[in-house]
Amino acid sequence: MLSLNDIVNVSFRKAGRGYNAEDVDNFIDQIRESYDTLMKKTIEQHDQLEAAEKEKAQFDKKLQVLADKIQEYRQEEDGIKSALLSAQKLGDASLREARHKSEVILNDANMKAEKIIADAENQVKNQQEGLDEMKRQVSDFRSKLLDMYKQHLTLINSLPHSEKPASKMEKNAVKKEEAAASEEKEPEETVNENVSEAQQTAQEIAEPKEEKEQNQPEPVSFSPVDENKNAMNQVPNEYILQPNEAPRFDGSVPDVQRAKDRHHEIKFGDGYDVDTDAEEDIFGKKN
Repeated sequence: MLSLNDIVNVSFRKAGRGYNAEDVDNFIDQIRESYDTLMKKTIEQHDQLEAAEKEKAQFDKKLQVLADKIQEYRQEEDGIKSALLSAQKLGDASLREARHKSEVILNDANMKAEKIIADAENQVKNQQEGLDEMKRQVSDFRSKLLDMYKQHLTLINSLPHSEKPASKMEKNAVKKEEAAASEEKEPEETVNENVSEAQQTAQEIAEPKEEKEQNQPEPVSFSPVDENKNAMNQVPNEYILQPNEAPRFDGSVPDVQRAKDRHHEIKFGDGYDVDTDAEEDIFGKKN
């Protein structure tokens, strides 16, 4: 390949009919300039090529780094996907377990609530039945007690007594007993109140007993009368209370007094006060 110096220093032999030397020199100068320009461009392109290669090497390095990062990101992505999948599975399992537990707790609570409601309804029903039974027993006892009061009043009225005027307290006691016997349709609280008043009256009668005996006239003696005994024996034994025995609320009456009746032994004769003995038998003594 010709160099620039070869083109500049070229020489031709002279001939008879050769080219014009000036034209040849001008053409050689043009070739030299063109070649010089071409060489400069070649050098410049070579420099650019080297720079491009260096830049390409840098780009390759960056590309490798990016490729490594991408690979790393892909691995991390796979790990993240696995973690997300595991978290989703765990969340689904936890949600299913929580729903199952909530259903179990809710069902258990509903069963307990239904059991409590059923027990409460049964208790209310039993209490209502017990209350109805107690009302029935109280009503039966009240009727029997009032019947017993009536028979006792009939028995007391049939007993022989002196013609002396009854004291004020005795009249009050008789009036209270008659009022208790006439109130058959009143509540059982009225019966209890009348019994309490009768007991209080008996206590009032028992306390001034000694003063009354001093002021009373001598009792009148009576001879035994069989009709009075028959009247007393007409009282059913089932309505005779044992001493210190409270009435029952189960519809039954206390144990009967079969062997002895307090009215079987009627005392007569001198020194015997029928009214005083009747008061002691009816109301009892307060200790």
